[in-house]
Amino acid sequence: MKELRIHEVLVKKRKARGLTQDALAEEMGVTKASVSKWETGQSYPDIMLLPRLATFFNISIDELMGYTPQMDAASVRRSYEYFSKKFAKEEFTVVYEEVKDYIKKYYACFPCLVQMMVLLINHHMLAQEDSLKKEVLGEIITMARRIKEESQDLWLTKQANSFEATAQMLLGEPLEVLELLDGTLLPIGGDEVLLASAHQMRGEMEEAIHVLQVSLYQHVMNFLSMGASYLQLVAADEEAFGEGVKRFFPVAKALDLLKLHPNIEGQLTFSAAHGYMVQGKKEEALGMLKRYVKAC
Repeated sequence: MKELRIHEVLVKKRKARGLTQDALAEEMGVTKASVSKWETGQSYPDIMLLPRLATFFNISIDELMGYTPQMDAASVRRSYEYFSKKFAKEEFTVVYEEVKDYIKKYYACFPCLVQMMVLLINHHMLAQEDSLKKEVLGEIITMARRIKEESQDLWLTKQANSFEATAQMLLGEPLEVLELLDGTLLPIGGDEVLLASAHQMRGEMEEAIHVLQVSLYQHVMNFLSMGASYLQLVAADEEAFGEGVKRFFPVAKALDLLKLHPNIEGQLTFSAAHGYMVQGKKEEALGMLKRYVKAC
């Protein structure tokens, strides 16, 4: 949650140039007292002076102001964790207002917007009023559309489209979901195989292995995540449900899914518990619920 640091930047840049406050004041056509107030944070330079100051120190206006419109991956993760913890402890409306201010501040950082969409999807149900839930889902849709219109990153735009579809589904708009997702589902085993082969041809075996490891991870996680949805759909069909459990859970166990991806472990075990309850198998359901609680 960085604030503008123009006073710190001015002090640092002025001293790096070996200038006194008097000298900088003379260059900018202001008084020494004005420079002093800038550097102590008591006031800010006039907006018309910002280009002159930035040019004088050979930096951008963003750098002059200490403003970073883009965040690194670690900062994006920390922002999610920060707000997630606040949602768990504080009133939803208060935290939501803070999240909205944060989104405005980093509206040009598309990876950050993607994480904020995930955050709001995961916590929107904490809103007490249906009208507020709809507002939150509308905020997600707005961010998703901005990313799709402005970002040149295909992976980010694909994520944004998926989250917009999720929000539309939660709003009860299946036709919107169909329009968003029609034709976007790609066959498994695409460009990653080609990319790995290219690395292999260049003798870059570690890179080739890494590409396939990442792809395998993504596809297996998708398989298990879809497995959770599948078990929900066939809960009343005891035979199909039983076959699904036989296929999905050995894979989850082999991968130690609880440690690798506890969220998907939670989805899978909750779906299984639901299916067992539909079939009246309370002991099996209780066992799955215990695993679900552990994942949570």
